[in-house]
Amino acid sequence: MKTFQKISLLFLIVTQMCVAQGFWTKVGDMPEIRYAHTVNELDGKIYIVGGANSEGSPFPTNTLIYDRATGVWTQIPLFNNQIRQMHVSCVVGNKLYVVGGNDGINTIATMEVLDPLTNEWTPKTPMPTDRGLPVCASVDGKIYVIGGVRGPLGSPDYSGLKTVEVYDTTSNSWSTLADMPTKRWGSSAVVYNGKIYVVGGVTFFPTTVYNSVEVYDPQNGTWNTITQLAPMPTARYCFTTCLLDNNIYAIGGWYHSSNGPIYDKVEVYNIQNDEWHSDNSLPIPICASSVVYNDKIYLYGGTYTTHPNIGHSAIYEFSNKDIFALQPYINKSYARNNIDSVLLITRFKNIYQHQFIPHLIYSDINNTQIDSLLFFDDGLHGDSLASDGLYSATIPARQSEDFFTLSISTVDAQTNTYYDTPNRCRFTTAGPIKLDSVSYRKGLLNYHYVRPFVHNSGKVKTIPKVTLKVRSNDPWIEAIGNSSTGTAIPDIAPDSSVGISTWITIKTIDSLFPGYFNIKVEVASNGWTYWEDSIQVVITGVENEETAAFDFKLEQNYPNPFNPSTKISWHSPERSWQTLKIYDVLGDEIATLVDGEKEAGYHSVDFNGSDLPSGVYFYQLSAGNFIETKKMMLLK
Repeated sequence: MKTFQKISLLFLIVTQMCVAQGFWTKVGDMPEIRYAHTVNELDGKIYIVGGANSEGSPFPTNTLIYDRATGVWTQIPLFNNQIRQMHVSCVVGNKLYVVGGNDGINTIATMEVLDPLTNEWTPKTPMPTDRGLPVCASVDGKIYVIGGVRGPLGSPDYSGLKTVEVYDTTSNSWSTLADMPTKRWGSSAVVYNGKIYVVGGVTFFPTTVYNSVEVYDPQNGTWNTITQLAPMPTARYCFTTCLLDNNIYAIGGWYHSSNGPIYDKVEVYNIQNDEWHSDNSLPIPICASSVVYNDKIYLYGGTYTTHPNIGHSAIYEFSNKDIFALQPYINKSYARNNIDSVLLITRFKNIYQHQFIPHLIYSDINNTQIDSLLFFDDGLHGDSLASDGLYSATIPARQSEDFFTLSISTVDAQTNTYYDTPNRCRFTTAGPIKLDSVSYRKGLLNYHYVRPFVHNSGKVKTIPKVTLKVRSNDPWIEAIGNSSTGTAIPDIAPDSSVGISTWITIKTIDSLFPGYFNIKVEVASNGWTYWEDSIQVVITGVENEETAAFDFKLEQNYPNPFNPSTKISWHSPERSWQTLKIYDVLGDEIATLVDGEKEAGYHSVDFNGSDLPSGVYFYQLSAGNFIETKKMMLLK
């Protein structure tokens, strides 16, 4: 008997040790903050539909699309640029269906379908009942919409609905099915073996927050009773669920949206055993939306406050695989051609402490693999100390301008299992992009306005899909207009400058303001920040007139000496009439290269001296009261 007890105890201990706990990692940010949106994966792309930014702010009217293969974010407008939040969506037949929600005023019943091949929306037959915050699930080409609330934004009928309506994607028609057992909204739903599992939710007046699991069987049109399944340990609503490894994960959510708490809890339901257990908590308490891709859970955005709700843009990844990289980072996001190597450092989550072989895989902008490098934990490759769990790999200096994507793979030496963590870091050898100039204008009271201009110092690569953010750590700056979302600017061709077309507002605190502020400009391409530069803007006291954060600056020509051509460049802090002329040593004018109005920013022209003899020449820039002359030499 004692032997049996020892064996049983040993079995329980081993069983508990072998329950794989997952791990959360922040893997990036969306281009915009969002909550009350939906997330779906379709053909390797992530679709973030509608939602809200923060309570009281304007509603977005677009869909954000992330291409996992290229790492590029794009966006398309919603149907008719209509506001849509608190809606539901699902993928059927390789198309994305979006239904119900709230249009910023009232709950709606409309449905649209997105064709990913054309990125165009097509309206479909509306639901019989308008509603927001329902759940939806797709089974055998039909979309089931369950529960929810009806009414105007801010004051709907919080007693909720228990109606079930189903849409047939083949016939474009709706029908009404048997009600669910209890009214509720803010629930979440998962499909498993052709059945719909509806978890949690809430109804008000009186307030009841549910932890029950109710199951609908579309084959016979029946619901189970509430007592048949084990309840979720934590009652909650406006959380997210998803199916991973035949388990239902219930993640985050509220107990009460006005006074909390917001949960960071992750609870897992094993459907086969009808049992719940807790997994590792979220990094922060949030009400978010999720999607499963490549056997990992991804959370996109969400709200981390009670009313007023404030959204965020963070993307979190959950993996319960045995061996995977933890928050890898690189020592530089911009690397100089033929000079800078790039060091990637990471730790690894190794649940069972197996021996493993890790590799760094890096690819070019076309997603073509360039090389696979071993990681080392030997204290000799920038990883601190030998056997300290800190691994590193070094990418040698590149010889061309390009953008590079870094992935991490591991092979479990004991089980021969391969794990891949794609697209974890990026760097570029294009550019660099530097601050060219900053125009300044004084506003009323404590408001200031700036317009940064940036220059692509590269010689080959055009920088695509550029976003520019202005930030500052000065304690006397209260707010900066584009510090969260950034501002899109045109693509930047090699050796050219581009600026923001509108003024960025900077609000200062009068009691602290010393008459200047320090700003940092972050420049991103395709949503990845690669370059940054900074400047101190000194206020001149001129009211409501554009002044300059940079003075005029005439650069030395390059190359110098030259034969027969050279480039002359200069910075202009403001729009003005500018003249650039060439003179010989006697002061005689040889050529006029520029004579006209120029915008603020970086300018350059080529000078060809093929018709001139060798010798010393001068070039002079004139703009208003500014005059500067520099010497150059022609050697043939």
